[in-house]
Amino acid sequence: MTRKRSPRERGVAPPAGRSAKRTRALRVLHISAAFIVLCVRAFFQREFVTGRAIKRRQVAKRTAEATGMSLSVITQLTESGCDELPVDGAPETRHSNRRVPPEELARVRPAIYEQYQIKMLPTLDSTLEHLNAPEDAARGAGVAPECGACGSEGASAGPGGAGGGGGSAGDSANGGRAPYVWSRATLHRAMQDIGFSFSRGPNHYDVAREKPSVRKQRNNFIDTVRKYREADRTIYYTDETWLNKNMSTYRSWNDGSTDASLKVPSGKGARIIVAHVGSRKDGLVDGASWVFIGSKKSSDYHSEMNSTSWLQWLEDSVLPKIRGGVLVIDRAPYHLVRNEATRPAASKFRKAEFADWLEKHNLVLPEWGPTWRTPCTRAVLKQRADQNRPTPRYLVQDLAARFGVTILISPVAHPELNPIEMVWGTVKMALKRANVTFSVATLRSMAEVEFVKITGEVWARYEEHAIKAETYYWAVDAVCAEVEAAFADDRDDDEVEGSDLGGDSEGEGGDMSE
Repeated sequence: MTRKRSPRERGVAPPAGRSAKRTRALRVLHISAAFIVLCVRAFFQREFVTGRAIKRRQVAKRTAEATGMSLSVITQLTESGCDELPVDGAPETRHSNRRVPPEELARVRPAIYEQYQIKMLPTLDSTLEHLNAPEDAARGAGVAPECGACGSEGASAGPGGAGGGGGSAGDSANGGRAPYVWSRATLHRAMQDIGFSFSRGPNHYDVAREKPSVRKQRNNFIDTVRKYREADRTIYYTDETWLNKNMSTYRSWNDGSTDASLKVPSGKGARIIVAHVGSRKDGLVDGASWVFIGSKKSSDYHSEMNSTSWLQWLEDSVLPKIRGGVLVIDRAPYHLVRNEATRPAASKFRKAEFADWLEKHNLVLPEWGPTWRTPCTRAVLKQRADQNRPTPRYLVQDLAARFGVTILISPVAHPELNPIEMVWGTVKMALKRANVTFSVATLRSMAEVEFVKITGEVWARYEEHAIKAETYYWAVDAVCAEVEAAFADDRDDDEVEGSDLGGDSEGEGGDMSE
């Protein structure tokens, strides 16, 4: 039995005093090192309890089990250890040695687009089946019969003799390689590499923004609103929203028990409809709010609004307070009700109704004769009415003109261009936090208090955000116009070049000169 040497015999100075002994035991360990120590201790404890060594001949697995690390980490660990990690501390990225041929990678995006075109929701499995479909392989090998002679000649000249002819012909169609077979993991990685992600796709707003008609509305709106700002006219924005009696926050400090939560009634409760108007000058205009309790017959509050009530609110509470300004409205149906003079003929009109509409708007052709009502068919009258649809003029424009107010209509699907949309978000969040009694009367009074807090300074921040959105869309549309013009020029050049390829050049030159 060997004697344990003292610290003095080992050449180490003995600790001085009781505190030094405690200090020696309080060596600081990194949390990962402490974890490894605990794993090794537990491993030895299991061996002590069982009385036998675990995986004694499998050194790597034994080390992995003892330290709690994976087998791949143990096998790849070197003496340099962490010295091989990036200097900036970024995690190590493993790169697969398997590379997808560029021509195969180019097939992925069309394969996904094609599934959407046939009204099919793409998945990894469906896309994998599409890429590895037999018809694609047959299409890739379809050129093999044309080169059959070349394939047989190559086979006969090669060392394999005539027996390898079919293989050579099949491989020649794919650049001398066997057809590429996709795996699920490789496809998943390839889809991410080319920009696909499994997430929420474009919503109806994103789709609507790309329509040419909506882009035209947006350009006209931004151009007009900029001119009004340059003319130093005050721009007012109006919109409607709703408040539910039982609205409350989704998150709060709680421990999961019923004692740490509000007793929120079930359902949404009664609904309050709110309309307001605001500007950078005044914030939300004082005394211009319209608040009433709606019914629960429909899930959409717009169905509870009508043009008559909305115009009456504007006439009584809004337009007298914003004389000389510009009022921005959206394209809700009850906002854009035409006056009688510009109301078009409805497609469901009977023949007599079409005749009355044409006669009222002086659109009866002289060549129809005095008895035109009898020989003219409904289709002829409808076509004449559709070709002469009057320029729209809305009731709200006639009403606003009496107060010297200009009406500006915002584009479809662009709520970010209206600052009052952000005001609704601020007001609703404040009401959710303050609504603890779940009473309609209390909620209504709290809404009026929150309206007062939206001052001109607060509104200015929201309007600056809308102006940034205007600038973004203006720049995007400018780039789109340049790209479309470039493509149009390319198409024109292609047509000219194609025309030079057939026929006599002198004759074509004469045609172009004319």
